[in-house]
Amino acid sequence: MQERKPSIFNILAFSAMLMIVIDPSVIGEVGFQLSYLAVSGIVLLYPLILRWWLPPNKVCDYFWQIVSVSIAAQLTTFPLTVFYFHSFPPWFLLANIFVIPLTFVIMQIGIPFLILGWMPGVGFILGCLVNILIRLELWLLKFVQKLPFGKAEDLSIEPETMILVWGMLLIWAAWEYFPKKNLVYLGAFILSGWFMIGVYRSIKRGQPQAIIYQSQNGYAVDFWDGSRLKSWNQGIRPGDIDYKINPNRINNNWGTHLNCLIALSKESNQLVFPEIGWILYQDSVLQVSTGSRIQIFENGKWEDAEPKDLMDSNSALKILF
Repeated sequence: MQERKPSIFNILAFSAMLMIVIDPSVIGEVGFQLSYLAVSGIVLLYPLILRWWLPPNKVCDYFWQIVSVSIAAQLTTFPLTVFYFHSFPPWFLLANIFVIPLTFVIMQIGIPFLILGWMPGVGFILGCLVNILIRLELWLLKFVQKLPFGKAEDLSIEPETMILVWGMLLIWAAWEYFPKKNLVYLGAFILSGWFMIGVYRSIKRGQPQAIIYQSQNGYAVDFWDGSRLKSWNQGIRPGDIDYKINPNRINNNWGTHLNCLIALSKESNQLVFPEIGWILYQDSVLQVSTGSRIQIFENGKWEDAEPKDLMDSNSALKILF
């Protein structure tokens, strides 16, 4: 009877399906997505990258394999990293040269520790070794991050650009196994769709709009006039700005360099924003000019809504002019 080696893709698909069946919510977790993207990238692209250079000796070959694995994993994961975290580690190759071998050693000691940790003496020694190695790995990562240009921030990527990147990587991986004519057509189709969506987004991005963010301590208002961002803030903590407001600015390609938005205190209980025609009352009621389109951020997306009190919103309100 002929033995068949199971495909790595079947194993990946089975493990992913098993995890999703056990816990369907795992599909929305960033760790799950990045892990399977990284492994898929290594399986598909590592052999292709490895061909770029033939090392002259075993030492160079060892480090070239680490570099190839790092590039393959980073190519498939960086779109998702930028999408979620709006940053990219330029020194990832330098970090991985040390982290990948160190992680392998941690696993070699960590697995016996999990099995033999109950034994007096043995568990203590293995636990101390794992603890020291993990602390060393974290120190190396922090050291690399503190290097000049150690972290590129305020980056953004649209979903269609992510699809474009992954589509082109798949075409590259399939180039030797499928008809090249069909792959060229597929690439042209993906590029055309990306270009048309990009044009639509550029037109939409030029539309003036204003957003009011609510927190427990106050409000912030962003006004995009089509070319620059103006902002006003009262009582919003820096942490809320970093984690709630700046991601929206970056996603919209507005940047984080702000101009001042004028707010006038017309009466003791109200603020007037003359540039956008808003009146904000102390009792959390927002009055906007007629003809404006109002949206509320709910369930991870903007949805059309009727004018309402700010206290009815747990997130943010958008007005399109």
